[in-house]
Amino acid sequence: MFFLIFIIIITLIPVVKFACGSLLVITVSTDKETYGVGEVITVTGNIYYGTPVSTLVGIEIADEQDHILTIRTLVSGPATEDSWQIEILNVTPCDQMGNPKNDFYKGELAYFKVEIQNNLKIEVEAIVTLTLYYADGTSAIAGPIYEGPISPGYIWLIASIGIPSEAPTGLGTIYANLFTDMPKNNGYPLCPEKATNFTILGSGSPAQYVITTPPTEEGEFRLLFKTPKVDSFLGTYTVYASATYSDEQSSTNTNFNLILRGDVNYDGKVDMKDIILIIGKFGTSSSDPEWDPVYDLNYDEKVDIKDIVIAISNFANTAYYS
Repeated sequence: MFFLIFIIIITLIPVVKFACGSLLVITVSTDKETYGVGEVITVTGNIYYGTPVSTLVGIEIADEQDHILTIRTLVSGPATEDSWQIEILNVTPCDQMGNPKNDFYKGELAYFKVEIQNNLKIEVEAIVTLTLYYADGTSAIAGPIYEGPISPGYIWLIASIGIPSEAPTGLGTIYANLFTDMPKNNGYPLCPEKATNFTILGSGSPAQYVITTPPTEEGEFRLLFKTPKVDSFLGTYTVYASATYSDEQSSTNTNFNLILRGDVNYDGKVDMKDIILIIGKFGTSSSDPEWDPVYDLNYDEKVDIKDIVIAISNFANTAYYS
């Protein structure tokens, strides 16, 4: 999905990671154990170094097949204005030659220029990632675009992302992040993330629902996002969280399940076949001999109009079973 176009780099020297310390503690959790495709997922956590502290937190969410839902850099508390040894200066939508361009049609390649400044006198091994969000908070595409040395001084690279044909029109947001390694591998952020907006053109409706993330207190981080309603990968996902503070590093993880609500015949899509099957079980309950919990979409031990409404609200959603 990602394609690296051009990068200016000179030499190679690995970065030294902080040793894992016992004083820095990080926690992470989700508000539910199971989510349906397209539902809002809330990730929260805390960081303590004796007391709550404000620092950068790397978040990566991926399933067992390494399908990545999102990659972000959060701040555990009020935004920090620290200077950074290496940092992303800008991420800019552009054409394949790097000329600014703000509009892209669904189904075509969108290009983004990432500018990085290494303020050290040595090269730093790093991973650059991009994550595409729609205006409704859906994390559509996420992954690394470059892994290798970042030379002292200024460099830039251009990467492309294919805008999905099913994307809603309107505002899109790209988040660029810089890590020592992927958070799954205990990598941590080297600097705050940079974000930019662009416009997705084409037929179809714009995103209607916008997620608002509440402010956080010292030592607290929070991420709200949605999974795509089309072609999501179902199964168990792991939330990886990592951070450094006062020369110490800590990481942790938690899990949740992603399901396709309303797909009672397990064909990877919610359509009229599913609704007809649910109607066929209408009125049954857990006390009936013919009871089948597959049709009880809200887990209240009966099949009624609420289950039909759930199936209708998920109509046309599609996903892949692992």
